[in-house]
Amino acid sequence: MTGFVVEVDAQEVDALLARVNERVSQPGLLSFLVVKALPEMRHRMEARFGQEGDDASGKWPSLAFATGRIRAHLGFGSHHPINVRTGSMRRHVMSSFRVGTFGSKGAQLNIPGTSGNRLMANKLRTAQQGGYTKQSGNKAGPNRPVPARPILAVSERDAVTLNDNLLAWIRAGSF
Repeated sequence: MTGFVVEVDAQEVDALLARVNERVSQPGLLSFLVVKALPEMRHRMEARFGQEGDDASGKWPSLAFATGRIRAHLGFGSHHPINVRTGSMRRHVMSSFRVGTFGSKGAQLNIPGTSGNRLMANKLRTAQQGGYTKQSGNKAGPNRPVPARPILAVSERDAVTLNDNLLAWIRAGSF
């Protein structure tokens, strides 16, 4: 007899699909977010602080002259680093996160997580969106605009990296 025979063992296929399903289940996706996505996003935020902006947030505008004088008077670097004075906001966004589920199969990562600290929420909102100075003491005059200097940002490059990491995560569970 000439020819050949191809046999497929359904048990091996079932085992492979079970491993893939485990990786894309809610618990598997939550693990991916903590093990892979969170470190990647922290790395990007750390670099953003160090470079005072990046391709995702844009280059941060320089501090106003008056702000530099106030910072210097308080014993901090006059104009650099931007968005870092006491370090509390940096520590907050670098250490605070929340993972959770949505729907029946989804998982999400929130950076920062909720802290309940209203002052920190206001500082972060100003960094992200900009705002206006608050005049204090006897100073008269209008409030001045504060430009946005976003800390939390995701670029197309970040999205591609996270997608590639997710595919690698799924493949790692399949072999």
